[in-house]
Amino acid sequence: MVLHWGRVASRQDSVLEVFLVYTMAKMSTWSRGRQFTYMSLVVAVVVVAVGFLLWAYWPVSSCFDGRQNAGEAGVDCGGGCARVCQNQAVPLKILWSRIFEVTAGVYTAVAMVENANLEAGVAVLPYSFRLVDEGNLLVTFRQGETYANPGEKFIIVEGGINTGEGRPARAFIEFGPHAWQRPPAEVPLLEVPSKVFTNDKPAQLVVSVANRSILDLPKVEVAAILSDPAGNVLGSGATFVENLGREAERQAYFAWPEPFGEKPALIDIYPRVNVFFLD
Repeated sequence: MVLHWGRVASRQDSVLEVFLVYTMAKMSTWSRGRQFTYMSLVVAVVVVAVGFLLWAYWPVSSCFDGRQNAGEAGVDCGGGCARVCQNQAVPLKILWSRIFEVTAGVYTAVAMVENANLEAGVAVLPYSFRLVDEGNLLVTFRQGETYANPGEKFIIVEGGINTGEGRPARAFIEFGPHAWQRPPAEVPLLEVPSKVFTNDKPAQLVVSVANRSILDLPKVEVAAILSDPAGNVLGSGATFVENLGREAERQAYFAWPEPFGEKPALIDIYPRVNVFFLD
């Protein structure tokens, strides 16, 4: 009986040990699962917090952030930006520059410039005329601002330059720093239906400027170049036409205090507006 009871007790102990081992294993597994759940929750919270901070404070890519990103060809230029990278634009070409004495000691400086870029222009173009004498010594200079529409050949005129006792022989034009950009709209179509010149004292030129666009134009710049039969420039002038409505036509007037030595055979008119500042 004692032996038999011992065998029974031993079997019961074994069952108890198995039960305890199994219970402890289950508890260990449950504890590890709970720890994993807690850790997963902590990681998720950290990830969400970091993501929120990045979303809230990380700078959004733009054309004005001082970095090359978001498909830009350069820093804040090219790609989807309105600004065109400097190396993607053909430099402005100065076709010629001249000076004309209007009255004693008073001159007009003129330059013809071409923008060969069909899809890029300059909204604000600073320039400087330098008037030099026969010895290339500086007599005086004149600074100003203009613009360059895409694919445009245009005239820059600076009148009323008083040189005092100096006698300028040539004029040179230089451009200051400028940024290329794509225009926000198409260049309005402007036409010149008529030109009437009288070579009296004073010499006068009256031209008609027609707005063939769908926009009302508050101010139109009009430049004139007068040349002899060989194309040599005899004189020039610039004026403005204000409030030129759509499909409207208005006159522009030019005058010179003295008649020209010979009547100009060619009269070229250059009407223009700054396409970058159109509403």
